[in-house]
Amino acid sequence: MFNNFKQAFERKITLAPKEHQTQDEISALRDNMERVSFIINIRWILVLVLVTYSIVGFAIHLSKNDFSTLVGYMSVPANALILVCVYNYFFMLNKDTLANLAVANNVQLALDCIVVSILVYFSGGVESWFWVIYLLIIFEFVTITPRKNSVWWLSLGIIIVLGLIEWGNFFGWLPYVTVPLSTSHGWELPEYVSIRYLWQVAVIVGTTLISTQLITQFKRSLAQSRNVAIIDDLTGLYTRTYFKRTLEVESLRALYDNRALYVALIDIDDFAKINKYFGIPIGDALLLKISEAVSTAVNKFSKGEQSPNIVARVSGEEFAVFIVENAHAHDGQPTEEDVLLLARTICRAIAEISHNGITVTSSIGVAGVPQDALDSEVLLERADEALIGAIQAGGNTVKSFADCIDESAPFIDEIFDEPIENISRYLDE
Repeated sequence: MFNNFKQAFERKITLAPKEHQTQDEISALRDNMERVSFIINIRWILVLVLVTYSIVGFAIHLSKNDFSTLVGYMSVPANALILVCVYNYFFMLNKDTLANLAVANNVQLALDCIVVSILVYFSGGVESWFWVIYLLIIFEFVTITPRKNSVWWLSLGIIIVLGLIEWGNFFGWLPYVTVPLSTSHGWELPEYVSIRYLWQVAVIVGTTLISTQLITQFKRSLAQSRNVAIIDDLTGLYTRTYFKRTLEVESLRALYDNRALYVALIDIDDFAKINKYFGIPIGDALLLKISEAVSTAVNKFSKGEQSPNIVARVSGEEFAVFIVENAHAHDGQPTEEDVLLLARTICRAIAEISHNGITVTSSIGVAGVPQDALDSEVLLERADEALIGAIQAGGNTVKSFADCIDESAPFIDEIFDEPIENISRYLDE
């Protein structure tokens, strides 16, 4: 019961649990790591802008105020910026780990809101210019959360905090902080505070509405582009969608022309452990090297990149190759022996890959048209069965669909060696 509670809690606070990550979870985590890195970099830029503004503003104020007075005014905002630098540096050092914690993103956001609230309060409250930074925080949050409702809750929180500061000054709940060069007493006038606050609320709500609509449209367009994409972003290989579409056409053409066509499915053994123990960036680096090794082997087999033979990345750590041409054969057609030899070459090339001392192995399943299947869907199923056989054999090996059938033959022979009256027990099973 405790383990179930622990797993449920882990799934609640993390984007992708460490154990048994699916490819969708890995992709979501990779995307979030990129978003968190983007936000960290944007925060450094914002700090630089604020520091520059503070230095220039300090110099301007110095012409009308003495140095010690200005230092007193600037001490709290300066400490707030130092706090930003400290926690942003911490997130930068630990971004790969913290990107998996959903609560970490919320902590970043809460700290940003606290700092901006401090800047607003100590720079004149209702007359402060710093409240516009809240709008940047809204845009920041839109990029790291998949839920629009969360953005609206953030906007409501900002509106409440801003109202507490400005109306707190008016009602005397918070002492008003006088700022240099400010001669207005608008914070004492209910009409001024009301008009100013309503304008701020309108801008915050408008920013939230526009940003959520824009990000929704962007995500929809991104999803559509991924569905029709033919090139994988990470490896530069063809995508699963393109591979399946092309395989369907080529398999029909092969049957019509009475030619052979083969598919090899390649799975990296225990690759989830690489992501778990070494991190997704290391896993991505290995996948890139693997894709290069597979492409190199197929290009040598094909004698050129213009060959109709195709290499694709069909899932996170799974690759696929279909072979319709053997440039080394006199008739240009591949045989099963040729493709199995290529598969073993790929298997050996992957085993020789090393990144930061980390090595991997692969399992490969091979099936062909017309001997194993007569259409692309069945062909992929047969290749997948061969791949399962290679994995069950311990990995770092190659199996054809025919091998799997041959291995099941002793069991079939055993059935038919039984007396007739005992065969029914196999049917019952």
